[in-house]
Amino acid sequence: MLPKFWLTQYQLLHEQGINLKNQLNSETIQDDLVKKYFEILKKHFYESILPLSPESLALEDLQLWQPKQTELHRTLRLLETDMVFWQASRHPLTRQSRLQILSDRLETFIGYTQSLIHNSLSSPNP
Repeated sequence: MLPKFWLTQYQLLHEQGINLKNQLNSETIQDDLVKKYFEILKKHFYESILPLSPESLALEDLQLWQPKQTELHRTLRLLETDMVFWQASRHPLTRQSRLQILSDRLETFIGYTQSLIHNSLSSPNP
């Protein structure tokens, strides 16, 4: 489905999402590390994923890729908002609630990257 270069970029994005998830699930969450990992993920998406031009994709591949790409972008923007709310929360219960929302949304993001990777590996690359 996806060209090899694209697949590599999505695999890297997936790994960055897993790294962020591991930071969120650690025993002692370090806000600075969570922010750093999120910024790395966001930077990679905006600099390496978003500029990918779909013109090289076959119509069938485009129809599979476009909705997932759109959802990835939407979910990343929601993750940005969730990060702001989580970082701004001070009460422990609110902070824990925001962390769960952030973690759930990140799981959705990782699911989209995994789906794109899986579809690409199970079909021939151009």
